[in-house]
Amino acid sequence: MKNILLVLILAVAFPAQSQNPLDLINAGNAIAKDTDPIPLEKRWFSHIDMSFAIANSIEYSYKRLDENNRIVSGSQEELENKVGYDILYSYSYPIFKKFTLGGIGGLQHQVQQSITALKAGAIMRYHFVDYESVNLNFMLAGNIALNEKIDSNFANLRLGLQFPITTIDGFVINLNVFGDFNDFIFNESILEGVNDDPMSIVYRSYGFSLGIQF
Repeated sequence: MKNILLVLILAVAFPAQSQNPLDLINAGNAIAKDTDPIPLEKRWFSHIDMSFAIANSIEYSYKRLDENNRIVSGSQEELENKVGYDILYSYSYPIFKKFTLGGIGGLQHQVQQSITALKAGAIMRYHFVDYESVNLNFMLAGNIALNEKIDSNFANLRLGLQFPITTIDGFVINLNVFGDFNDFIFNESILEGVNDDPMSIVYRSYGFSLGIQF
């Protein structure tokens, strides 16, 4: 319990005070310290997670055009920071002694510019002890466009630290804290009084998710 509380404190503090992913690794090692490692059982397992993220930076990139729609320069604009959320499902299997690899998919929404898209990709986890303990996870996913507002691309990165809260009827309830980078190819002009040709919107966010492992 003491180690779990330590990880919780470090994980919550990470978004506010650190830009170094090694802090997440060190926090995970705190839960594994002084614990005999248990080899991962060769079995498939699933996660369903609901995530909530707050952007600390939203950057709109565009081409500035003259009255004849010729490119004058490339420019960037910081937009108001807002929230995003998603629901994700993953299905994973061990590939090395402590690593698992899985496919992941779901639905995401960014409030800034009201971008909704499907998400699909892969997630790798490093399990410090076993399936039911702390894991460091890395997701690489694509944004699948649902309308003409964005184009599909493969540019969503997420690094997180996940640890168990409780177990109910064999289902493990987890909390995951993460940093997220998401780059959308954007197709709508959004600046007033500027003749702009949109290029992309990049969201840099920190957030958390609650999930069920089974």
